[in-house]
Amino acid sequence: MKVKYMISIAVSVILVLVSSYELISMYLHIQNFEPEVQQFYKEQIVIFPIIGIVIGLIGIIRFYLLAKKDRK
Repeated sequence: MKVKYMISIAVSVILVLVSSYELISMYLHIQNFEPEVQQFYKEQIVIFPIIGIVIGLIGIIRFYLLAKKDRK
């Protein structure tokens, strides 16, 4: 596997880890708010870490498949 693919996969893994941490910390943080504010955060703000997780997973799969194809 080429170094550029390994670096790209590592960056994608870091993105997933950071986004997961952010999602968990946001979820734990909003537990102290009133129910109306909790609902707003769950609907609006929490979507950004989820997008980061999805993009990271897509990056991992994409670069893995590119590395596998390039090996042949």
